[in-house]
Amino acid sequence: MPLKFSKMHGLGNDFIVIDAINQDFKPEPEQIRAWARRNTGVGFDQLLIVEKAESDEQLAYKVNADAPGMLGKFAAEKGIPVIHISTDFVFDGNIDRPYTEQDQTNAISVYGASKLAGENQLLASGAKA
Repeated sequence: MPLKFSKMHGLGNDFIVIDAINQDFKPEPEQIRAWARRNTGVGFDQLLIVEKAESDEQLAYKVNADAPGMLGKFAAEKGIPVIHISTDFVFDGNIDRPYTEQDQTNAISVYGASKLAGENQLLASGAKA
C-alpha cells in the first residue's frame, strides 16, 4: 500500500508530514535515509510525526533521533552543512520567557525526549552547521 504524506517547503527547509494514526508507518532507518535524498527520493530535511510518539516510543526514536543522526553523518561525509530546527518540546515549559539555545533542556514527553536525542545525535555526527 502506498504511503500517504504531505510535503511542505519552508525557508530553506523541506518538511514531510506523515499521518501515522490512520495508516501503518514503521520504516527502517535506511528507508528514511533513502526518502530524504533529494536526487533519488522525496527529499526532505525534517520528517514530522508527532501524534504517534507517545504511543509508539520506538518509532518516535527511529524518526526523531536516529534519522537526524543519519542525516548528519551523510551530510558530514559529503561536506554539506545542516540547519536543524528544534522544538520547544525539548523544554519543560517552566520558563516564562522565550527559550534560547543556552537554556537547560528537560523534555517531559516521549516526543520531546526523542527530538532532544535527535539533536544530540546530529551534534555528535560531525556535520557542520
